[in-house]
Amino acid sequence: MNLLGVVDANCCFTLIDVGAQGRDCHNSVFCNSSFGKAFSSGDLNVLPIRNIPGTSISIPLYFVGDVALLLMLRK
Repeated sequence: MNLLGVVDANCCFTLIDVGAQGRDCHNSVFCNSSFGKAFSSGDLNVLPIRNIPGTSISIPLYFVGDVALLLMLRK
């Protein structure tokens, strides 16, 4: 069984997806999960680019994965 999870900066889970077969490719698991589909379609409610607190430096938010997941940009 595969488990996908998203945690915030405080290490609190904000999203989990459980249930894909353990024999499935990790990238396939991500692409076929509700999270992966929402991410790919641009329907995932992700905060927009914003400034680092106390600075005028703006950065987007990132999802960090391992080598099993493809690097992709949000639509």
